[in-house]
Amino acid sequence: MKNKLYRLSLLIVLMSLGLAAWADTVNINITGRFNAMPCVVDVSTQEVSFGKIKKQDLSVAGSYSSTIRDFSISLSNCPPSTTVATATFIGGAYADDSSAFANNGTAQNVGIKVIPAGSNWSDTSVQNLSTMSKAISPDLHTASFDFSARLYSATGNVTSGTIDGVMMVTFSYD
Repeated sequence: MKNKLYRLSLLIVLMSLGLAAWADTVNINITGRFNAMPCVVDVSTQEVSFGKIKKQDLSVAGSYSSTIRDFSISLSNCPPSTTVATATFIGGAYADDSSAFANNGTAQNVGIKVIPAGSNWSDTSVQNLSTMSKAISPDLHTASFDFSARLYSATGNVTSGTIDGVMMVTFSYD
């Protein structure tokens, strides 16, 4: 009986060794990320109106409207663990200068420039797929993204018509 048990054990060990020789190694990488909780965006839709603009203000290539509109996107009720908010800007690019957003209205040869408030108009504009990060106030648990917008013509000769542009902003948090 011992002899049979010994032979059976030896057979199992030998079979195991043979199977191990034919095995392939597979590495599986498992990844993930813990994100901070979101803040509350205080305004989900915001209107920035330029009113009536004189088209002769944009008759020369590289000209800006004299009208500048300031606006803000405020974040509040940020969790204490959230320290930074990053905004990503999405919108159609102005065909004549990708650093401006497209005008979807009926006026032609005009785009919409958006810059961080306090920046120079010659600085890099907020544009499609650009990002901007702001620290969350550790005491107030808020952040404010402040901007200025202005109409711009890369080519001049703006035609009469309407201005209608969209800049979508998405937020991620760390």
